[in-house]
Amino acid sequence: MERLGMIRSLRGLDLSVPEVRRILDELDAQNGREGAGA
Repeated sequence: MERLGMIRSLRGLDLSVPEVRRILDELDAQNGREGAGA
């Protein structure tokens, strides 16, 4: 559900869908690294 809110927020900034996807992919990668370090 948090991801849906993030998508809506990014789209509200008038970003294109590919740009939103790129940002979400970067966030997923960061979250994956943080989880691996714990």
